[in-house]
Amino acid sequence: MFNIYESNKISILIEKVCDIIQKKPLLNIFEKEIFINDNYILFQWINMFIAKKIGISANLELYHFNHFIWSIFEKTKNKKIKNVYKKSILTWKIMKIIEKNNYFQNIYKINRQINKFNFSFLMGKLFEKYIIYRPEWISSWENKKKALKNCNIEKWQKKLWIEIENYDKQYNQLKYNLAYLINNINAFINENTIKKMNLPHRIFVISSLSLNLAHMKILKKMSNYIDVHFLYITPFKKDVSFSFKKIKKNRMLEKNCLQKKFNNFSFESWGAFENFYIFFIQSFKPKIFNKFKINQENNLLNMIKKDILMSKINMLRGVNINKNKRVFSKKDDSICISICDNKFHEIEILYKKLTLILKNNPNIKPSDIVVISFSMDSYIPSIESIFKSSNKTKNMPFFISNVHSKKTNLILSIFQKILDLKNCRFNNLEILKLLDFEAISKKFEISETEIDTLYSWIKDVNIRWGVNNKHQEDLLLPKNHQNTWLYGIERLLLSYALNDDKYIWDNILPSTFINGSKSQLVGKLVKFINTLEKWRKKLLYPKHLKSWYNLFNDFIDDFFIYDQETEKFIVIIRKSWKNMINDGLLSQYKKKISVNLIIQHFFSLMRKKIKEEFLPGVINFCHPSSILFMPFKVIYNVGCDQSSIPKKNELKNFNLLEKHSLSKDFNAQDKYAYLFLQSISCAKQYFYISYIGKCIKNNTKIYPSIFVDQLFNYILYNFCFKENIKNNSEDNIKKMSNHLIKIYEAKHFYKKKLIINNSYKNFKKYNSLIYNKTIFSEESKNTSVLTDLNLRQLIFFWQNPIRYFFNFKLNIKMHILKKNMSITEPFSINTLEKFRMNHLILKTIIYKKSTEKLFQYYSLSGILPYGNFGKVHWNQQKKEMENIAKLVSKFKNSNKKEQFNLKINKYHLIGTLKEIQKTGLLRWKPNKINYSDRVSLWLEHLIYCALGNVGSSIIVGYKNEVWSFSPIKPKIACNYLSFYMSGYIKGMHKPLWLTRSGICWLDKVYDKKNDCIVQDESEIKKGRDAIFKTWRGDDYIKGEKEDIYIQKIILELNTKNIKKICNTAEKWMIPMLRHQE
Repeated sequence: MFNIYESNKISILIEKVCDIIQKKPLLNIFEKEIFINDNYILFQWINMFIAKKIGISANLELYHFNHFIWSIFEKTKNKKIKNVYKKSILTWKIMKIIEKNNYFQNIYKINRQINKFNFSFLMGKLFEKYIIYRPEWISSWENKKKALKNCNIEKWQKKLWIEIENYDKQYNQLKYNLAYLINNINAFINENTIKKMNLPHRIFVISSLSLNLAHMKILKKMSNYIDVHFLYITPFKKDVSFSFKKIKKNRMLEKNCLQKKFNNFSFESWGAFENFYIFFIQSFKPKIFNKFKINQENNLLNMIKKDILMSKINMLRGVNINKNKRVFSKKDDSICISICDNKFHEIEILYKKLTLILKNNPNIKPSDIVVISFSMDSYIPSIESIFKSSNKTKNMPFFISNVHSKKTNLILSIFQKILDLKNCRFNNLEILKLLDFEAISKKFEISETEIDTLYSWIKDVNIRWGVNNKHQEDLLLPKNHQNTWLYGIERLLLSYALNDDKYIWDNILPSTFINGSKSQLVGKLVKFINTLEKWRKKLLYPKHLKSWYNLFNDFIDDFFIYDQETEKFIVIIRKSWKNMINDGLLSQYKKKISVNLIIQHFFSLMRKKIKEEFLPGVINFCHPSSILFMPFKVIYNVGCDQSSIPKKNELKNFNLLEKHSLSKDFNAQDKYAYLFLQSISCAKQYFYISYIGKCIKNNTKIYPSIFVDQLFNYILYNFCFKENIKNNSEDNIKKMSNHLIKIYEAKHFYKKKLIINNSYKNFKKYNSLIYNKTIFSEESKNTSVLTDLNLRQLIFFWQNPIRYFFNFKLNIKMHILKKNMSITEPFSINTLEKFRMNHLILKTIIYKKSTEKLFQYYSLSGILPYGNFGKVHWNQQKKEMENIAKLVSKFKNSNKKEQFNLKINKYHLIGTLKEIQKTGLLRWKPNKINYSDRVSLWLEHLIYCALGNVGSSIIVGYKNEVWSFSPIKPKIACNYLSFYMSGYIKGMHKPLWLTRSGICWLDKVYDKKNDCIVQDESEIKKGRDAIFKTWRGDDYIKGEKEDIYIQKIILELNTKNIKKICNTAEKWMIPMLRHQE
């Protein structure tokens, strides 16, 4: 028995299924109700629908049609039969054939194994399609006959297929495949091979894009033994054999009509799918039952659905553009098209629209909404970012289908990184980031704090890349032992053994001090690096397929702790890995395979083996094919621009299905059109569309897909607002366009949220304290009594008063860990290391000591560039420091230092003055003299003068830069010190807005001659420019706005804040500029 049930709604058809199940229950209670379709999500929906309808949904089973036929075939043979003609096995067979034979000369000459594999994979994919959609071609080729006339491409494909057949005979592999079953179904029936006891009592087949005529023929023949209930979802209520030829005739009449621009409405794409069933119905004349339902709500969406249902998509409608238009309300928002700026913006608009829908429609729940896209993968980061709100109360529940679980993704990500170790340089960040995977750090027993310690150690010992010299040699790169993991670990071990970071032993320089408590961490690091090196060597050379078989098990043993939490995910991946290898072994492929080919093939398979799921109670994101026929109150289609529809078929050049298509075939374009129009049919209340309207690179216009364009044009020329029915067409079109299309422009770029580490989180804890007025109140002055103050503290305060306030008043010290290390061997030295090195060189030269040991230290530390590059760099820096030392020697005549305890008012200022010369204080710097150096010398000079000394204090810097302060009388010096001590007291109770920006401004506008601020407009402008330049910074110097302490006090550089910064600098720093020589 073969029955067809037609309807425009799947719910009506499933209700019919429920009636059949209830009225005619299966005799065997253990027998399952079989559903045949290729959509697991649709099967989920059917289960829930049946459960709601009859109270329970149990003993249902879903089959893909090909799997169902194969299972029936296995029953006839009473044994499990391996399908050796599936794509994954055919690929390896073709690979072996083209490597052996020389008649595929162009392919045979290709040296790269991976290119041959790619060709084999594409051909395997094609042959699998031929087996399903053109079984008669396969039969003709096997009988040494041509299947097509005058087709050169067929010649070599036929030859390749015959080689596959011969290959199978050679290895005694049965030639059972779906083409063989389809071509021999009559023989099975005639020989009574198929017995009723082997077949299910009945099956429910749901119309699907994957069904073809051969499938339908088999179903028809099997209906003699089982009840076949075919559930046919169609948009047409009227005669299902409606002739689409009329459309073509109509189009011939429309060549000169305005309507030709918009008449198609992708109607032919419906026709391509309908023709297939029309042909079947006309050929086999089964029983047909139909039941259709029209939605009575009179809005734009339902009027279009009704047009489709009643076959009223009139190709000539709109020729007389002033008549026959239907009206709808301006409040009707059932269809809307949004044009956005970028994908992130598009998802933001989606989020806002869904929020409004849920707010304004209490009857709509998140589960009533689905978001579809032909290019969903490209939207996943934006969806994750926007829908996972930082405020959990505002979170909108959602689920993205066709995505691996997080755990599976994690395991796959680690596995891919390990498999790629052969090509890995082992750079420091690449290796340390592996420890950021909790699974790996857990396996090697390395805690989060220990990972931070490793980052610090590796930076100190200057590990950059390469396990050792042998690894660098394998990569065909120059050897540099000083920046390898082996040398770095040797330095760490020596540090632990010697507890001395200066002693050089056997040409190895120790690093930072490592005490006994941290010695175990060195051992863990050694074990981790040794394990990675073991895997690198394991993956270095090609292996036979059999040797790759247990690789995944070895990976899990070495990098994971096997527990219940990860077991099920590991089992899934292990099964996929072994299936891939078994397919190659089954094909008898015996050549060695490189790891690069394995990586490409395995992860390509894993991307396609994602199980489709649909989560109840949430907003689901998926491909349109995943929800085919399923009704939703809101369907939102994102990414509907012209690029969303694939235009190029990778197999088109030699795909015989493309070159020799039949009227019953429908191509990819038809398929996408059908899915788009089905989504319209399934939307109950709202059908929304969005796409990106402009290219972000060059601002050129991006057009919508042809399906959106045709829908839009159909609405424009067939509908109008009630109040505009008498308006001319142009007026109407403009108003309709403004109503249907909403253009959203992003007015500004979205600011990235600051990523905060643990140190920064501590800062946030005290955030409320910063703005707590009691901190700045007068009462708080009595909370601490200051008696003694160290000179270092005073200098540190005036170098950055705001930072000092946080560090010593609020006890907040922020050390943001930067895990961005250099991953290449040093060709230059970073600014901080260069400063430290030059400071030591300069000091060594000034004190007339040899720099040889210092050079050896920096060479072995890995800070200097390797070899001759390092020598050149060292000599260059040494020469520059010698020039500074030469100038310093002119002023230097003593090494005298003096301790002091100076009473200023009621406070004692204590400390030591060093490098006191006969002429005054002498200081030197290996770089340019900055504000911190000047204020430091200024405060020391005041103390020098307050102690009764007479002389000028000098600081010498890079390129013979010299700053000095003139002698000051002791009493005046004491007054100045009292002034700065009072500033210190004030700054400890309320942040003092003394900044580099303010000092730079003061340098430009202070007139020393007249001891005042200049009033000249050009000089004022220079001062203003200096503020902004210092605040913002440039490519070379970080702006003051980046200071994390200043950020919390000075929120923005507005007019009010600039005035306060300038007034503060003027008040506290004019004395320093006044006495500058």
